[in-house]
Amino acid sequence: MSFASLELSLRHQFHRESGPSFWEAHRNHRLSHTETQPSDGISSLQPAYQSVKEQTALLKRTAFHFAVAGGHVSVVDFLLHHKARLDMADQEGNTALHLAAKNGHSEVVEILLGQWEEINDLNQSGETPFYLAVEGGHEKCAELLLEAGSDINVSTQNNSNALQVAIQNGHLSLVTFLIDKNIDLVAKPEQKNSPLHLAIISNNLPVVKSLLDANHDINSLNHRQETPLHLAAELGNVELVEMLLKSGCNLRTMDKHGKTALATASRSHHALIVDMIIKAERYFAMKQTHRAHGSNGSDFSVSFKQDHNTQTKQIRSSLWNLAYNQLKPREWKKLAVFWKFTDEQIKAIEEQWTAEISRKNKRKQPRSCPDADRQRRHR
Repeated sequence: MSFASLELSLRHQFHRESGPSFWEAHRNHRLSHTETQPSDGISSLQPAYQSVKEQTALLKRTAFHFAVAGGHVSVVDFLLHHKARLDMADQEGNTALHLAAKNGHSEVVEILLGQWEEINDLNQSGETPFYLAVEGGHEKCAELLLEAGSDINVSTQNNSNALQVAIQNGHLSLVTFLIDKNIDLVAKPEQKNSPLHLAIISNNLPVVKSLLDANHDINSLNHRQETPLHLAAELGNVELVEMLLKSGCNLRTMDKHGKTALATASRSHHALIVDMIIKAERYFAMKQTHRAHGSNGSDFSVSFKQDHNTQTKQIRSSLWNLAYNQLKPREWKKLAVFWKFTDEQIKAIEEQWTAEISRKNKRKQPRSCPDADRQRRHR
């Protein structure tokens, strides 16, 4: 087949998908990948064509790049047969393998792996083809690249790795896949958050569960010395806090400001989270006491979320009535001390109570009369 016939065939196949950009790249490919200057007549072309041409020249992509990125297997095979160069990178440092992996074309990835050994090449952002496959959620491509010897733990220039980007993008199946392949769960010193912190920030309960099941350190610290519980408490996510509490996280760890997770929840006015953490602290203290006396304590499945059982509601209503209507101011503190609540727990309870009263008073406060305001100012 002559080159003119190839060009005609490719034009027919890519016209809808690639437009003028493909053909400008294709012309560059024919000219041995050398950068060419526009002809004198290029200024007469339509602005849209000129824009696409400039974009293509900027990326410096060849016809082979476009065929790979588009997943056009027959064209990839044809260009490889005609000695297309696999080592050519575009302006962003992406090789053909990067582009195939990024766009999820597993068949093309498989073809390229048969002819190209530099599978851990980095683009200008420090990303490997494997990282791009995971980032895009392309599990089949990631599996092929890993089987071919890709580095599973390599980090990008932004200190992100495959597990972190899978978590941030919500790719649960890839998170499970990476864990099964023994990816490192420990954050490097230059990484601000551990995988578990990122899963908490993303509010992704299934990913949190997968990481905890894989024995991720539940008490790992991020760059602000916060545990995952600190973040969940600050977010006010009941389900995340419940999972961390039931998994036995450390409740006494302080962040760089000296705040525990309880103090964080209290400061954020998440009353339900404050209640849950106090329940957990008291429950685990009770278990420790029972253990010291040779008893394993209760073996029922405990929950720290608010109990909506009818009997529990009645007890809670009676206690609220006692605290609000029967006891004098500050007498509830004496009762809390008698029941062995800690100072921090009492402070957190008080903060939630005063915040609630303040909100109620603001809602009830009548709008002042402008004339009365003026009279007060002139007194």
